[in-house]
Amino acid sequence: MVKKIKVSYNCSSKKFEEKYKAFFEEDEIVKVDLDEMISKAKKEISENNPLLREYAIFKYLYDNGGLFLDGNFEFIKSINSFYEHDFFIGFADDKYLATNIIWASVPKNATIEKVLDIIRQEKCDNITDVFSQVVGTDLNNNYNYVLKFDTNSFIYPYDYFYPIDYEKIGKDFSSNVKAIYYDNKKSVPARKRTKLGITKKYGPTACEYV
Repeated sequence: MVKKIKVSYNCSSKKFEEKYKAFFEEDEIVKVDLDEMISKAKKEISENNPLLREYAIFKYLYDNGGLFLDGNFEFIKSINSFYEHDFFIGFADDKYLATNIIWASVPKNATIEKVLDIIRQEKCDNITDVFSQVVGTDLNNNYNYVLKFDTNSFIYPYDYFYPIDYEKIGKDFSSNVKAIYYDNKKSVPARKRTKLGITKKYGPTACEYV
């Protein structure tokens, strides 16, 4: 039996809210107010800190644990096995980590504690540099592999959750795709929408000749 998890999400789209409620129907799902989270974060770090938003998200996860979703994801495969990890995060493209989807198995997660400490020091401009310090290796050159650290924590390449951007560099959707992130600021071309539709219905390998 799969354990019930806490899913916290920040999303302004009714369409994706309904998708979350359907996909996570067996779990505890909570809509959060990110602006309120940021206001609380300003009491702990400077409002001029370039990672204020990220700090607010990680502080929430440090206090609550569970899965955090920021924005519009459409899940096409189960991620139940990922809940066995202590922590996971993923790349948004071939250069930068993203905080749109993060997992912490329990509150007071050790990785998140390190992240919060580094952000407080105000020596990093982006979350990729923060995690480079956490794992002890430069993550700015992402060679598209799953990085395991601290025994049971993981950083996933962007074909897992950001396949739209993955395809932009000439690689087809991979069999690793678990979810599709839709950026409100970016339009999806018609051909790519067709491929996404095929991926959701038949799987990514069906798009090979589209």
